[in-house]
Amino acid sequence: MKLYYDVFETPFGWMGVLASDKGLRRTTLPQDSPAECVALLGSELDGAVQSPERFAGLRRKLVQVVGELPRGAAPRKKAHRSQSAGRAAHRLRFGLSRTKKRAANG
Repeated sequence: MKLYYDVFETPFGWMGVLASDKGLRRTTLPQDSPAECVALLGSELDGAVQSPERFAGLRRKLVQVVGELPRGAAPRKKAHRSQSAGRAAHRLRFGLSRTKKRAANG
C-alpha cells in the first residue's frame, strides 16, 4: 500500500499527516518543529512519499477551523498551545463525525 505524508505550519505550530489511497491514517497535534512531527508519525512514514498537494484540502479546512476560533484563542505562548489546539481538534472531529454519519445513512 502506497503512503503519502506532509508536514506543514499552522498558527498553532507544525502538524504532520499521513494517508493512504483509502484515506487519512495518522495526524499529529501541533508541534514546535517539523522534526517532531516526523518522529510522531512513526515507522509508517518509512517509504511514504511527501505530497503537499494531496493534503491541500485538509490544510484549507484547518485554516477555516482556526479562523472560527474566538479572537485571541490563537496561542501566544507554548503553554497555551495545547488548550487552543484541543478546541480546534474538537471542532474538526465534530465536522468529521457528521460526515461519517451522513455517509453511513446514504
